[in-house]
Amino acid sequence: MILAYAWREVARRKTRTTLMVMSIFFAIALFVSVLAVLNFFKEAVSLPFKTAGADMVVETFVEPGPWKRVRLARHLGPIPLSVLNEIKGIPGVEDVSGLLLFWSWEAPRMINIAAVDPSDLERVSPVSTRTALGRMFTRLELSVPSFEGYSAILDKRFAETFGLKVGSQIELAGRKFTVIGIVDYTNVPRVGQAEVFIPLNVALEMVRESHEYLRGKGDFVNMILVKLSAGADRKAVEGKIRQIVANATGLNPEKQVKVFTSESILPDTTGVSLLTQQMFKVIAILMLIGIALLVMKTSVAAVTERTQEIGIMKAVGWRDSEIAKLILTESAIQGLIGGILGCIAGYAVAFLYAATAKFNLPHPIVPYSCLPAAAPPQTLSVAMKLSWELIILALVISLAMSLLGGYLAAKHAATMRPAEALRRL
Repeated sequence: MILAYAWREVARRKTRTTLMVMSIFFAIALFVSVLAVLNFFKEAVSLPFKTAGADMVVETFVEPGPWKRVRLARHLGPIPLSVLNEIKGIPGVEDVSGLLLFWSWEAPRMINIAAVDPSDLERVSPVSTRTALGRMFTRLELSVPSFEGYSAILDKRFAETFGLKVGSQIELAGRKFTVIGIVDYTNVPRVGQAEVFIPLNVALEMVRESHEYLRGKGDFVNMILVKLSAGADRKAVEGKIRQIVANATGLNPEKQVKVFTSESILPDTTGVSLLTQQMFKVIAILMLIGIALLVMKTSVAAVTERTQEIGIMKAVGWRDSEIAKLILTESAIQGLIGGILGCIAGYAVAFLYAATAKFNLPHPIVPYSCLPAAAPPQTLSVAMKLSWELIILALVISLAMSLLGGYLAAKHAATMRPAEALRRL
């Protein structure tokens, strides 16, 4: 009975209902659109890390080496392989692996190569198929169970560009490699991505042959992928990693040792600073507070306009608790309608933004050469996803605003005396 009567009242008082619903609608639409876009930023930027099974990328920033047929990727300096075991021993580090990224000049193009430890293929690696997101983001097909010697795995785009397939031969720095696998990234770029993947021991042989200064350095990599355990103190882990790498290389831990995370590259990738993101959140919250005050004022004013009606209801036997339920039910209906419409409009704006947004990953994350054989996958385009947590939060907020206004209105109605109300008839 209360619900049916409340619905009739909401439908009958069109002007007042429209004012209430539209107030809540605008507040929730702004709130949802801002948070949905910010969540989209975080999801888009974290994807290149997640698809490689990593949370951090560690590099050293040095002057580029001499231009030779084979050279290390620009600004990525050698890091002793022994560092990996030290990093793995840091509390909070679950797994770690190393890559050696370099370029091989095969006129008229420069092939981007990533050397990996064969044992890392199913762990933390750009070609790993066991990431937190599952196999849908990496499809790797190997013709042989082992990845060793002069064998290569090709990026599908690169393979299709040059008509290569499993069993084909590819020449890198005067060496013939047999293609044993094709990796399909399904259009999701990731950290440490390359066009060709070869075993680390073979890559070290090729790089040392071209650069004399690297021959006495022992085994090394120039990109380290780190996976953290749940609840790890990221700042503490980052500080320890910087110091370990600095001690091993003699470089400045703050200026020359780089630790990248999705959070640290978010401003450069999206073009929106962390301060601006916080400002957007504050504006959305202030808007909610302002609308909440307006809703409370409107609710109390609406009860004042219904003085005669409420007086008659009390005169014919309605109790204060029943009138309060009626007012709260009306407020809840208005809040729910405004909240639902606000969620739809907010996500419509967010989806429209996401459909046109394209982000460029920083070069150190995907260190391709200036003359790649296939176009570098640095442009990050990610589809917007609905967040049911955000939708539920928005609906809870809209109901809370309307019910708070309804509560104050109900208290005001309880103070009305039937006799005084009826005198106004």
